Amino acid sequence: MKISLKRNKIPIIIIGILIIISLNFYQGGIKSFFYSFSSPIQQFFWQKGKGISNFFETIIRINTIKKEMESLKLDNRSLLSEIASLKEIEKENKILRKALEIGLQEEYSLVFAEIISKDFNEDYILIDEGSTAGIVEGQPIITESKIV
Repeated sequence: MKISLKRNKIPIIIIGILIIISLNFYQGGIKSFFYSFSSPIQQFFWQKGKGISNFFETIIRINTIKKEMESLKLDNRSLLSEIASLKEIEKENKILRKALEIGLQEEYSLVFAEIISKDFNEDYILIDEGSTAGIVEGQPIITESKIV
């Protein structure tokens, strides 16, 4: 009985090895046949899976998106506030420019000059303009805020 089991195992092992070897020769044809049937189905499921994956990714990222949106809203409010402030400053600027143009041109003959040095002990300054601009020593000087 022991001999017959050994005899039965040997042919089965040989047949198994031959099948495995023969599959290597016909592998291309088997793959091609299998892919021709499974490719459309695989493509359909791949696209559906991709859509579902994107859906779940959005759900997972929703907290991040909410935080980002809140941050952008805060930035937006801050920028709107800054715009309003700048508009107010611009309005004040226009009023001040208009006041300076009217008041200074009517009251004074203006020469724009820069201060080169100051002496606080003797209460005088040295400027970069002179007699060619019509300035005489001892004349009063005013600042942009009309201070003498």
